[in-house]
Amino acid sequence: MKKTIIVLLIFLSGVVEAKNIKVLLFYPRAETFWHRMVVLAEEAASDLNIEIESINGNDNHIQMLMTLKQKLQNDKPDVVVFNNFKTIGARFIEMTHHAKTHAFLINSDLQQEMKQKMGTPRTLFPYWIGQMLPGEEESGMEVAELLFNQAKTILAINGVHQTGAAIMREAALIKALKRRKVELKQILYAHKWARKPAALLTERSFRRYPNIKGIWTANFSLALGVLDGIQKKGLKAGKDIFVTGYDIPTELLQHIENGKILASTGGHFIEAAWAMVLIHDFFHGIEIPTQMQTPMAIVTKKNVDLYLRNVNDQKLSKEFIKKIDFKTYSKKYNGGKPYHFSLDSILEQL
Repeated sequence: MKKTIIVLLIFLSGVVEAKNIKVLLFYPRAETFWHRMVVLAEEAASDLNIEIESINGNDNHIQMLMTLKQKLQNDKPDVVVFNNFKTIGARFIEMTHHAKTHAFLINSDLQQEMKQKMGTPRTLFPYWIGQMLPGEEESGMEVAELLFNQAKTILAINGVHQTGAAIMREAALIKALKRRKVELKQILYAHKWARKPAALLTERSFRRYPNIKGIWTANFSLALGVLDGIQKKGLKAGKDIFVTGYDIPTELLQHIENGKILASTGGHFIEAAWAMVLIHDFFHGIEIPTQMQTPMAIVTKKNVDLYLRNVNDQKLSKEFIKKIDFKTYSKKYNGGKPYHFSLDSILEQL
């Protein structure tokens, strides 16, 4: 009888544990990058007995704030995971703090003035337990250098002005420019992180800057739009004009393979999954870093085959990623070993 009671208590404690960590994951829009982030995060949550709800912001930061307010009032989670889309990061941190709900920032950092106001995780806002951001600067500078090797007169096309990703990526470009004798004609901003606006900006730019030899872009949709604009002008990408991008979806990888895109960096769609590991450990009393960086892949024609084989809709589908055991990355299950978050280690399991 005593043994039965003990077994029952263990079972019940397991049920409580499974329901105890409830996570809301906000993401800006439905596109390849964010879809992969969500699918991987949900698989990690499943492995770690985390209840997760993923919320598409539909490119509407006001709606995201309203949804968060409603959730905090009526269906309060234990943790909210989010990025600094259209500078809403600080508001998310403040709102979760007042609701005594934990917050975890991923993907894009707070803008500089907000950093001074908000401090770092677990200082001024103790419910803000951590952040995990892409290693943007180092990888961004490396990609920019590859462009500079081919082009001495360049144009830059960035995404939505004052978003976290736009700020970080532009900062890496500017830092790289200080090291090299390269002429940057202008930094242009698309009103959306989208292909069509980038194509239009490219076409107009050739009228003003007919002698540019390179175009730096701040995400894959912008890079694809630039290719459209180059083609419409009757020029050849990879020969007349060199282009770099960010992120590594299949279409962009294919253009690296065929030589139209010089290089790109990415792989940080894995961040939300790593966040699940850290959140799991935090709620099990394990000390986690307040700030971490996600290692970024640099993809060129030399190594694009590796990513084409594994970073695609089939391999990153729910069916295949079930092969990944996210528990092995948790200190609770791996004997307290240091965190080793690596995209390559994920791809090797597919």
